[in-house]
Amino acid sequence: MGVHLGAHWANIGMDVMLCSRTPPSAQKIVDTLKLGRGYRAYAKAGGEIDVPPPRNPAGAAAYKLSAGSVTDAASADIIVLATMFDNQWAQLEQIKAAIKGKGKIIIDMTNPFLMRPDDGANGIPASEMPPGGPAAVLVHQQKLGDDSVKWACAFKHTLWSLILPDGPAKSFNGVEVLGDDVAVATTMALLERGGWTPRYRGQLQVAPLYEPMGPKAHSMLAAFFTPSGLRRFIGDKLACM
Repeated sequence: MGVHLGAHWANIGMDVMLCSRTPPSAQKIVDTLKLGRGYRAYAKAGGEIDVPPPRNPAGAAAYKLSAGSVTDAASADIIVLATMFDNQWAQLEQIKAAIKGKGKIIIDMTNPFLMRPDDGANGIPASEMPPGGPAAVLVHQQKLGDDSVKWACAFKHTLWSLILPDGPAKSFNGVEVLGDDVAVATTMALLERGGWTPRYRGQLQVAPLYEPMGPKAHSMLAAFFTPSGLRRFIGDKLACM
């Protein structure tokens, strides 16, 4: 998800840093994307990262796209959580002290319950369950414990293959957004700039209802993200409602 979004946001003129536990790996991705060739590799979560070339490959050389370490993420105004949920807190914890009280916007895209080919989605342990219910954003909010941070959720119901450098795939552009007002406004503006249609769903307290395959998810969303549901919708027109 992070590579597809990084390529997309860089292509629409945003200043983007791809942060990784292994910065040389991130640098390789950045270098390849800036050649205008797209990027393709096996994803640890299963499947493939498959970013196609942008419509204007020559423009990729001017991308404001860089690579950095996990701790480098603390310098950003907007921090995007786009790795596997099981690994995300270990990374966010590394910048906890550095961002404390600085009013960062964090967009959480992680999925604790959504099935993956590597069987790596283990849910939320009972010992870490936030009072608000089963939602990744509420777990991370509780662990970070920083009232200055403004939180949003987005792209949790979007397959990464639908995120192209020039915008959403032809038949799909709706993205569900929820969270704190400031973070939601920022996220929606970012979506609209890239050609997406934001679907506002409410404040953070509704997050458990929109957690794919989560125990409190709306029945429609749960049905969509079962294997049979995915087979039914892939290749057809997709819609977030």
